[in-house]
Amino acid sequence: MRLSLTTYLFLLNTVLLAAAVAAVGALWFAHHHRVVQAEGEERAMVMAQSVAAMPAVRDGLASEDPSQELGPMAERLREASGFEYIVVADEEGIRHSHPVEDAIGQPSSIDASSVLAGSEWTGVERGPAGLTLRARTPIWGEDGEVIGYVSVGILTSDIDGAISEALPVIAGTLMTALLLGGAGAYVISRRIRARTHGLEPHQITELLDSREALLYAISEGVIAVDHDGRIVLANDAARSLLGLSAEDIGQLPEQASLPPEADQLLSGDGPSSDELLSIGDRIVVCSRRPVRVGEVDGGAVITLRDQTELTQLTGELDGARTVTRGLRAQRHEFANRIHTVAGMLELGAVERAKDYLTELSAATIRANAQVTERIGDLTLSALILAKSVQASEQGTALDV
Repeated sequence: MRLSLTTYLFLLNTVLLAAAVAAVGALWFAHHHRVVQAEGEERAMVMAQSVAAMPAVRDGLASEDPSQELGPMAERLREASGFEYIVVADEEGIRHSHPVEDAIGQPSSIDASSVLAGSEWTGVERGPAGLTLRARTPIWGEDGEVIGYVSVGILTSDIDGAISEALPVIAGTLMTALLLGGAGAYVISRRIRARTHGLEPHQITELLDSREALLYAISEGVIAVDHDGRIVLANDAARSLLGLSAEDIGQLPEQASLPPEADQLLSGDGPSSDELLSIGDRIVVCSRRPVRVGEVDGGAVITLRDQTELTQLTGELDGARTVTRGLRAQRHEFANRIHTVAGMLELGAVERAKDYLTELSAATIRANAQVTERIGDLTLSALILAKSVQASEQGTALDV
């Protein structure tokens, strides 16, 4: 099923908008996840550093029973801060505080060598409490040596819960943007349909192909100018008649390479109905018709018909008609003279017939000589001789 232009544009814009919104949502969620995780790591590290810096912790590690000193204190801090655990371990990795009492006094299962070497560490590890986000920092003794470390952990589920709390805001914002964008896509598609007068793409293509075929198939020249007077279209016939080039399309008449006679033709002062104009060595019939789209001035369309050959053929036809009439008159005159001679011969007036023919021959030769001596153009000479014969037939004197 072929979709309409409005539906196609609406769906296309909506799909593109949905893809953009989804990409923005994914980036927003990933950024929020990193921010929340970074905040959790920072909180855990600050807590670990605070515990490690407490004199009571250092004194507790140096006591005979560190677990009795550090265990209750770490639990109070854990419950007050909301962390999953706060573990204090000595330099051997023995834990002296832990939420699980059975883990107190047991060596840690993690590799804390980097922390015991004096470095801080944050990351995600799996331990007895589950998958946790952890921060470990060394505990420095008064002599500047590492005497243990503090490990603070937050369950990743708590981090995920904090991230999930922002999902309604993110989803609501993206859905609002999608709805507003969809409404905008619908309005745009309707505006485009109105601008194309409700035509579908295949109809526009067919209309364009038909227009091109029509304009370039006809022998008449067609030029279109917009309301500013710029040349927007010219078919091959018009380009040939006016000497237009492809670079002249889109130019004003005075900017185009046009003959001087064509400036008035394309201007607003050009002929509005069929009128003969001489453009170069051609006789052209020009007609200008204004174009209006609704109430808007759409420019004008100028049609050109080359009448040069037709004018020449008309002149030649007039000449042929004149010669034909002259030949008809000569034939009629010749027949009269033959009848005259035949009558003289029947009456026995032979000498008179001879004199008559001699006189006719001399008159014809004299007339021909007078015309050919004074007029060098053979066509014009023949025309005058034919007219003289017609005048003679009608008893009219012809003076040249």
